[in-house]
Amino acid sequence: MKQLLLSLLLSSVVHYNFAMQAGGSAALHEVAHSLSPAEKALIDAAKNGNLELVRTQLASSANINAQDTNGTALMIAAYMGHNEVVEELLARGAEVNVQNSKCYTALIFAAYQGHADVVELLLTAGADVNAPNIYGRSEEHTS
Repeated sequence: MKQLLLSLLLSSVVHYNFAMQAGGSAALHEVAHSLSPAEKALIDAAKNGNLELVRTQLASSANINAQDTNGTALMIAAYMGHNEVVEELLARGAEVNVQNSKCYTALIFAAYQGHADVVELLLTAGADVNAPNIYGRSEEHTS
């Protein structure tokens, strides 16, 4: 069952969300909201897969669930396929089902990019495949 779910997520299920985004792109953009320097550094470290810098920023009181326009450090690490960073963020209490402004989650980002190991980590951590997207549809109902 787990393998079937993983297979569905890595195939057409997540593609729907990005294909339906009017005029949009699944690419991450370099735009920041009002974040503290530690939060910006945390998100950058997650994007670059720099595990030690992620740990340093978390130790300096960066909000683990802070979001820029793309999402949280967890979402960005999931999108980039940085398994160790995803594991660390989950272990430190990152919220696995947080949605960004387009209602995408870390699970959607990881599956869209084909990062099976990250998808499995997120599912094990309780990622919700039934979370509704911006169109009001859950991942379970978009295949």
